[in-house]
Amino acid sequence: MTDLPTETVLEDGPKVIPNASPVPLQPVPTETPAPVQDGAPGQPSETETPDEQQKPDEKKPKVPFSERISQIHAQKKQAEAERSIALQEVARLRSELEKLTNVKVDELPYDQQDSLRVRAAVKAERLEEAQSAAAIQNERALRAQQETFLTKVEAVADRMPDLIEKFARVPVTEKSAEIIAASDKAPEIAYYLANNPRDAHYISSLPDHLQGAAIKDIEHRVSSAPTVRKVSTAPSPPPTLNGGATPGAKDPGNMTMEEYAAWRKGNG
Repeated sequence: MTDLPTETVLEDGPKVIPNASPVPLQPVPTETPAPVQDGAPGQPSETETPDEQQKPDEKKPKVPFSERISQIHAQKKQAEAERSIALQEVARLRSELEKLTNVKVDELPYDQQDSLRVRAAVKAERLEEAQSAAAIQNERALRAQQETFLTKVEAVADRMPDLIEKFARVPVTEKSAEIIAASDKAPEIAYYLANNPRDAHYISSLPDHLQGAAIKDIEHRVSSAPTVRKVSTAPSPPPTLNGGATPGAKDPGNMTMEEYAAWRKGNG
């Protein structure tokens, strides 16, 4: 007789949660509205000053940038932790279900066959629920990651007004997106990739660990490059005879990966 795998007692998993005939409209009697008393709800009092009166269109004060980023980061961390727990449950249930399905049911006594099938069905149902919970937490983490990036981009909208539109045109993997969103230089990295699509395509073709190294390299470049300023429509000043930057020198932040590697080698 084939021994049945030991049953593991599990805690309850997460639970997935006459035509009526038309009535003719009746005319509504007209009534004379009662006079509004001073101080009635929704009406300004004669004793209130304009500053004391409620302004419905007045916007709430914005949350400071650093505080907003901290809030989103905490949400992402919580979602990732809950996703990790759900994935562990998925692995455990899948292992137990595999043991049950490997048992040759036909070789068991008749009274044990139904019991095995029921246990396998319960395990399969709980596995599906755990997978659904993991997917929900993964979606929450991805939304928080995207919100982090958009919040950082919003902070530099005056300098990079078309960044989102241009960045959406280049390929970015989930791994690269995660690294970019977590960087303090997220807008600058995205700006570089948006303006160097060849590098964006190259990085997206790399394994995950090499993508991380390439993004970190770009982060180093944009950190040492001058801050991107809003383009001015004023005419250029006349050239001067004073000394300055080497004529024709290219900003490291705008170099391709090949140009940057050569520039870095030449500058030690």
